[in-house]
Amino acid sequence: MNFGDKLSKFRKEKGLSQEGLAEKLEVTRQTVSKWELGQTKPDTDMLVKIADVLGVDASSLIVSEEEATKKDTSKGYDVDETKPRTWLLVLLIILALVLSVVLINKVVIDKKAKSNDNSGGIFNIFKGFMPDVDVNKKAFNFYYEAETGTQWGSSVNSLLDSVITNNKTNDRKITVVYNEVSTDDPTEIKNLKSNFDEWTDYEVSVDYDDDGYVNKITIEDSNSKSNIDDFNRAFEFYGGDQMGMIVKKLLTDVASNNEKNSRKVTVVYGETTVSEPEEIRNLKSSFDEWTKYEVVFAYDEIGYINQVTIR
Repeated sequence: MNFGDKLSKFRKEKGLSQEGLAEKLEVTRQTVSKWELGQTKPDTDMLVKIADVLGVDASSLIVSEEEATKKDTSKGYDVDETKPRTWLLVLLIILALVLSVVLINKVVIDKKAKSNDNSGGIFNIFKGFMPDVDVNKKAFNFYYEAETGTQWGSSVNSLLDSVITNNKTNDRKITVVYNEVSTDDPTEIKNLKSNFDEWTDYEVSVDYDDDGYVNKITIEDSNSKSNIDDFNRAFEFYGGDQMGMIVKKLLTDVASNNEKNSRKVTVVYGETTVSEPEEIRNLKSSFDEWTKYEVVFAYDEIGYINQVTIR
């Protein structure tokens, strides 16, 4: 059972609707719905708050029943009394095989010595089957290759931490490319981390140098339809004729997005056009709570909302 299913189960056991839970958590009903559908996940602080409201342990929301069962049963297995005997037999067989290989190898080497050919005895038989493996290369590339494809922002930031450490300590530098930025400087890479929202998907790919080592990591915004829909849905909820109090809530959400997300949304009201979070928050004082305003959206070429106009 995943997090969303568990949240729904505990909420219903508590006798709460999505709207009731949202009110206690001070979030929107749509936010609770997204959690239960698995479209987004709460941060750590909100997870603790959810557990407190539902009266459950936070770990019970995030640990699957299968993992819990493994933890409960891992200490209570029965030991088969025949296993020591089995292992002893296996060990004796292995020792016998090793001794046989060593003896055969000695015979082969002695025979080769007569023709001045001491090239490795019987082990030469396996030489043609052993690939030339660069262990250091595989170890170097392994982590970076494991983080390719579609990744959450939290994973991207973890990947960047590894690149920062590598570029500080290793002669083999890795360049990070994101939008218009291309750098291998640890400080600049650290500054890039602020662009990635923890629960947003990004596309990660790697390139290699002439020796086969990863030397470039490219990060791109994911433009899948589900991501576009999730991004837009958070704002489109406020579209149309809205009271001033709702418009203020919209501005709060836009300011928060522009602080955390590289995909910024511009707010237009009268002669004012702003995208800086603090300027957007200051704009809230312009709206009377009980006056109606019209909210319309504009979209970029990909389909993401990039402008909110309030009339």
